[in-house]
Amino acid sequence: MSSSENRRLTHKFSGWLVRARRLGGYAFWHGVGLMLPLALDRLIICPKLNEHLGKELFGSFIWVIGIMNLFGNIAANGFAIMLMRNLAHESPDSGRVMVRTSLLLSSLFTFLILIAATFGSYAVADETVRTNAAALYIPLGLFAAMRSLQLIALASLRVKRKFVWLFLLKLVETAVLACILCVAHNKSLLIIGAIYLFSVVLSLPVGFVGTRDLSGGKYWWNAGVAKWLMTGWVAGALMTVLGQTSVYASRIILGVLDGGAQVAVLYAGTSIGNLFVVPIGQLGSLSLSLLAGVKTFTLSGRRGRNYFAGACLLAVAIGLLSYWLGSIIIKIIYPQLAEVTLGFYGWIAVANGSACVTALMRPVAIRYGRLTRITLLVGITTVLQLGALAIMVPLAQARGAAISLAGSSTLAAILWLLYFIVLRRKAEEEQA
Repeated sequence: MSSSENRRLTHKFSGWLVRARRLGGYAFWHGVGLMLPLALDRLIICPKLNEHLGKELFGSFIWVIGIMNLFGNIAANGFAIMLMRNLAHESPDSGRVMVRTSLLLSSLFTFLILIAATFGSYAVADETVRTNAAALYIPLGLFAAMRSLQLIALASLRVKRKFVWLFLLKLVETAVLACILCVAHNKSLLIIGAIYLFSVVLSLPVGFVGTRDLSGGKYWWNAGVAKWLMTGWVAGALMTVLGQTSVYASRIILGVLDGGAQVAVLYAGTSIGNLFVVPIGQLGSLSLSLLAGVKTFTLSGRRGRNYFAGACLLAVAIGLLSYWLGSIIIKIIYPQLAEVTLGFYGWIAVANGSACVTALMRPVAIRYGRLTRITLLVGITTVLQLGALAIMVPLAQARGAAISLAGSSTLAAILWLLYFIVLRRKAEEEQA
């Protein structure tokens, strides 16, 4: 081999090494940051709340926070999707206006949506929720409203690849959430909800310092930008509510039909099982962050085949791991609920594996696919899940909800895989 060929190979290897280090750094700060508050909440805070509040009151708390998260995400995620698709192509000044306009629109829409969700859910809530309505709805509603602003900040941080700032934001959030452990024994839903609220309020400034979206520039509102954002927001918001419904529908319907105790039993399984999916979801989010800055389809050819095969293999591995290790964790941290929960946990493990496929395929579709088609795809799976829940929950309560979740998640995974194939073939035809 000639010296020139050696230099080319060395240069190529050095490029790969630099890229691997950069992507590894992104993955570390992004993954650890998002996992910190989630792991604390799922593995320590929620089991502690179940222990002190009892499964009926704990289930009611989980039911309300699920509703607030579902409807609080709609407006912000609609705009966040538009930012992820387009922000990288804007100048700094135009990008600031885009983010600020998104914040203002998101604040207004989220407020209106949460008011409607509060009154609507109260009308169908069980007696425990109604008795503690003020202590549940006020702090958790404000928590969801502030979380919507955080979603805009996170979208900007991801596009700009400011993953260290994302980590710092989540570190502050985690530190505040830990205060719940000091007050859980008081059984005060108002104080617990207030700590959830302040975990977002106190961490939010970190995100906007990192993005610098609120500093510099003269304008906070642009009618043209607002109009443009709204053209894609409807599809993004609809896609969000349909996608989030698949996550929260099981506990919401279960709470309406069977009360908070059954919600607690289901949540003990889904919350722990979902922890195994979260790292894969973070890989998906990281993929979208990186794809947001690329104009061409980068997953054609061999790279696309490897991505497809890797998603399928990960789905099988995560499904098996979540069943084995998740069962052990549930026995340890939810001893009061474990016997009933483990009776149907296998179905949740199936859903976990399928959710991994969706987590990896959906970001690619959001970046390169048509929002209308993505919305239709999510809508089909959501409608089928709601239909299954309407049948299975009255028949088998929490077990029925788990079976419905497994079936709808598996169908969703198949549809996302098929759509990925369509996008690949279309890109390869255009490149040819």
